[in-house]
Amino acid sequence: MRLGWVRVAAIVCVASSAVGIRVTQAQQAQQTQPAQQAPQAQTPDMPSEYKVVLQTLGRQGDFKANVLKVNIPRSDLSVTVAGVKTPTPFGFGGWVAMTKGDGGSEVMMGDLVLLEDEVNPVMSALLDNGIDVTALHNHFFWEQPRLFYMHVHGMGSAADLAKKVKPALDLIGKKGGASAGAAPTTAAQAKPPAAGASAPAAAATQINTQPTVFFLHYWGTGPADKLATGFRAALDELGKGKPSAHAGGAGH
Repeated sequence: MRLGWVRVAAIVCVASSAVGIRVTQAQQAQQTQPAQQAPQAQTPDMPSEYKVVLQTLGRQGDFKANVLKVNIPRSDLSVTVAGVKTPTPFGFGGWVAMTKGDGGSEVMMGDLVLLEDEVNPVMSALLDNGIDVTALHNHFFWEQPRLFYMHVHGMGSAADLAKKVKPALDLIGKKGGASAGAAPTTAAQAKPPAAGASAPAAAATQINTQPTVFFLHYWGTGPADKLATGFRAALDELGKGKPSAHAGGAGH
């Protein structure tokens, strides 16, 4: 009888071990399988006329919220602001964008980042091809090389706008790279600003808008908490103003 119990116990142990092995193998298989990803929201297909625009310009673009945006980053430049090396995403990414306007016409707007030597050739290429230049200004103080921001506007078919703006875009980055346009640094230019925030530029970049909108560009140095506190004070003022009764008309 004792021998029989030993055999039963041995059989139970073997069976338990087999079950344990199967469970472990199943768990390992489940862990090695790729995690099921949550379904991603589908992005709308890019209209065919915008695909033609990208082909004409020879650039990549994104289509979101019915807007085609073509990025024109100045990654060819090595920029310092007040002696601080500053990466391209910090404010040196130009762009042009298109969307449907009234009557099926396309509206194009853009902001091009240019060296001093590029301003006149690019502006001439835009105006000669029927593209409006609505603003030209700086965004920074104490930057090397000097950079200017040119805002553009046009209306028409997507294909025509792409053909008109392409000659200007093709001139960007063709003037000698990072050192192009860099004026000799004077002592006054080289002196960095005191810690704190400054507003290097404030400009209206569009025409005939209702209401008139101004764009304030800012730069600051110092402890992160103090910069955040100062910036929060400015943000808290947004939305408190009232549009001027005469804002937005031609000539304003």
